Amino acid sequence: MYRWFAALVFILVVLLSTPAFTAEATWNETIYLVRESCTVAWDVAENATSYEVKPVWVDSQGDKHQYASIPTTNTQLTVYRPRGGFFVFYARSLRSAPGEEDQESPWIASTNPEYATVNGQPKGWRVYFEIPPPASGGID
Repeated sequence: MYRWFAALVFILVVLLSTPAFTAEATWNETIYLVRESCTVAWDVAENATSYEVKPVWVDSQGDKHQYASIPTTNTQLTVYRPRGGFFVFYARSLRSAPGEEDQESPWIASTNPEYATVNGQPKGWRVYFEIPPPASGGID
């Protein structure tokens, strides 16, 4: 692993959607229930010039479906609900310097307690994007 990536730590910072709650899952991860969006954040990685965040939907069979990675130069990113269901977030740092080959750190998952934290404590987490019911009151 790249030394400059060692400080990258996932944190779920702000839930920007309507009221949400946290549930402890039997696999000892925290699950955040959100409707519209959530903001993920990480520590600055030494010598990183940018970062990428990739949402991955985990279906009911446990299969993973990757969405396109989202580039940013910030240390936090708001992700809007791509669809309903459980999502794990992956992040990596990138380094680009003139005259040097670009470097990428390995992808780190929000479910990896070696890198992820919940309330400042090492712990994996994932997000469940809820689909709200129709506002019209149902089907005619």
